[in-house]
Amino acid sequence: MRNNQLQPLPFNIEGRFFTTANCDGCSQCLSYASDLITFDESDVFSYVYKQPHSNDELQRILKAHTLCPHNALKDAAKIQ
Repeated sequence: MRNNQLQPLPFNIEGRFFTTANCDGCSQCLSYASDLITFDESDVFSYVYKQPHSNDELQRILKAHTLCPHNALKDAAKIQ
């Protein structure tokens, strides 16, 4: 990961999915994966607190990733 737009926020749990500083706290991702992503009210951003373990969880976080309006939810498997 070469630039700040690809650097995970330090609150993310290590793994494939993470949020970056592009997150503005819109919380759209929570509509799809609230059991994997949470909102930090003090700094107004969301972060991944649990990586997906089931196919259902994976599909929901992938949908959240695809629909993130600020491209802040990243999938490390798609970053080269």
